[in-house]
Amino acid sequence: MSRTTRTPGTGPGAVTVAAACLAVVALLGCWKPARPGSPPTKLETPRDIQGVPCTGYASFAADGHLTSCVLAREHAFGPIVLPAESWVQLRADGSPESVLLRTSTPAMLDGHRCRGGSGGWAASFHPNGRLRSCYIVGDEIIDDVPCQHGSFRGEATGGVVVRFHDNGRLASCRLFADVTIAGRTYKKGDRVTLDPAGNVVPADATAR
Repeated sequence: MSRTTRTPGTGPGAVTVAAACLAVVALLGCWKPARPGSPPTKLETPRDIQGVPCTGYASFAADGHLTSCVLAREHAFGPIVLPAESWVQLRADGSPESVLLRTSTPAMLDGHRCRGGSGGWAASFHPNGRLRSCYIVGDEIIDDVPCQHGSFRGEATGGVVVRFHDNGRLASCRLFADVTIAGRTYKKGDRVTLDPAGNVVPADATAR
């Protein structure tokens, strides 16, 4: 009887695990880790810190300003409203730089429904408060471009994060349908990159 041998770490199961790992790495791609400073402080009870409702743990910069915590309740950072349980990373001025959305209820950020869930889906923001990136809940037409929704499968097969310029216009997304822009047709699954005025940026320029 012949025996089939398989190198460890290969085969269909290994491919599935590898794809899942790639998806997790991609989901954290726009999440900014805590900056150097004091070790995280364990909070015995939820409390407001520098105006932010925190629970669990909080991190601080060397100068004492809050850099990161899990939100104890929904909180508005100016126009940015983040749901409870979000793990937010803050700039020195107290504005959100990035966040892990950890509830299943979508967060409405800058007019877009951004996905959350167990483990967290990342979103990030420009210094002016506009959305920089997130994983949208459903397929969405943004600035006349058909942008694909966020999913683990999509992340493992090319990436589906949607990115925006600081003027709110679409910067980049993966297509859920064919589209013609400025006389050129792009196919479903392609990633299209646009400049702040809405013009397509050639692929060779984005690779520089």
